[in-house]
Amino acid sequence: MKSNQNRNRLMSLKLPCDLNAEQAVLGSLLLEDLIEKVRPILPKPEMFYSPIHQHIYENMLKMAEEGLSIDPIVLADRLDKKLVRRSYLGELVSVVPSTSNVE
Repeated sequence: MKSNQNRNRLMSLKLPCDLNAEQAVLGSLLLEDLIEKVRPILPKPEMFYSPIHQHIYENMLKMAEEGLSIDPIVLADRLDKKLVRRSYLGELVSVVPSTSNVE
């Protein structure tokens, strides 16, 4: 019984997050197609805190599975317009000073 209570308590805690870091990772992936290098580190969309970032990353992973490059225009067409503004992808790219640290 106590173990269930502990597990429930842990599940209710918010994980630490850094939305700026999430934006930088996604923006880097939009600038350079490095999804295969990032996928082992971030295998699931749920590793992102923001639901919007989860949705974007999920679609990036699907594109990679289909053998497509991560193209911002194609990606924008796949995203749920109610969840992600098209211009947000441009904002993600603008926060990336350099993609050299992605690897």
